[in-house]
Formats: sequence, structure tokens, C-alpha cells
Amino acid sequence: MMDQKRTFDAICMLIADDHDIVRFGTKQLLSIHFPGARMLEASHFDQVLTIVSKEVVNLIILDINIPGGDRLTMIETIRIKRPEVRILMFSSYNEQVYALPYLRAGADGYVSKTAPHKSLIEGIQTVLSGKKYLSAEVRQATMDYVLDPDKSQRKQLQDLSPRELDISQLLVKGLNAREIGNQLALSASAVAMYKLKIFQKLGVTNVLELKEYMRFLQD
Repeated sequence: MMDQKRTFDAICMLIADDHDIVRFGTKQLLSIHFPGARMLEASHFDQVLTIVSKEVVNLIILDINIPGGDRLTMIETIRIKRPEVRILMFSSYNEQVYALPYLRAGADGYVSKTAPHKSLIEGIQTVLSGKKYLSAEVRQATMDYVLDPDKSQRKQLQDLSPRELDISQLLVKGLNAREIGNQLALSASAVAMYKLKIFQKLGVTNVLELKEYMRFLQD
């Protein structure tokens, strides 16, 4: 037990989430399972960058929607400052849709905020050991995709880029091309091109069908 404690003493974790209750609850949970580990907090992406520039952080538990962060580029931005840090995405977004694209973007793992707390502990242990982490459900979906790519609609979502996923989410929320462009710093014409690609990849013809498609995956 003492050897394990000394190992945790050498670990620094950064919990990056804009919700105080999430940071508090996560910190309490991790203090039980990783006694002695140093816990830092950030509520804005600028704080994340400041901390990783000054501190040797081993693991960042990163919310996709943290203010100030561009979901497409923040992983790369972190690695420029701290290449060796492990990054575990922690989000309420559907992991069947978002997990693989974020691993492709450079994250080391993805845990849903709706998962049992043991999944977060398992995810942390896995990425700190140098491996990638996905839930059993996502691993199974990935295996189904490899064995029979035409079997599941989810396989088409796995072909979307992170930017296309972002725009899909905003389209489902009812935003138009101009509003999406303002939010993502894109022109309306660029959003329209992304929208066309999304529809082609998913085999839908309008936003209503896109909403139904996404609703199917949530069931």
C-alpha cells in the first residue's frame, strides 16, 4: 500500500471543467482512489494553458465544452506546451458519436459523465499506464464496425470529422448557417459546405432527418 501511495504522490492531475460541482465531485472521487495525488482545477481553457506551462501535469481530465477552448484544436494546443501529458475527455455528449473522433484528434481516452464512477477511475488508470481508453460499449461498436461496416448507422458518424460533429450538433439545436458560422468562426458558405458533406456521409437530406438520425442513436 505504501508503494502505491508513493506512486500517487508523484502524479499531478488537472480537472478542467467550467462547472464547480463537477470539479468538486471529481476531485472528491479521485482523492479516494488516488490518495496523495496532486489535484489542480481549471474552469477556462486559458487557465489550462497557464497551468500546463508552469506545472508538470501528468493527466488532464478535459471537458469538451470548457469555455475558451475550440474542441477541434485544444488537444493539439495543449500538446504543444506539454507533449507528454495524458488527456482524458470527460463529457456528457454521446460517447458512441464523439469518442473515436476525439481519440483521432489526439486524446488518450473518453469517459461519459453519465457512466458509472468506476469508468472514470478505469479510464484514468488506463491512460496513465500509456494505453488508450474507450468504454466496453464503444469498443464493441468499433468491433462491429470493423467486422461489418454496413451493419450500424453509427459507423457513418465515426466517419465524421470533429468539425462536422460540432456542426451536426448545432444544426440539431436549430441554429442556421450564419449563427453556426458566428459561433465557430466560419463563413456561412463554409458551414453550408460542411452541412452538405454531413448530409452525404449520413445519408440524410434535411435537418429534420438529421434530428431523427441523432435521436435514433440516443435510444
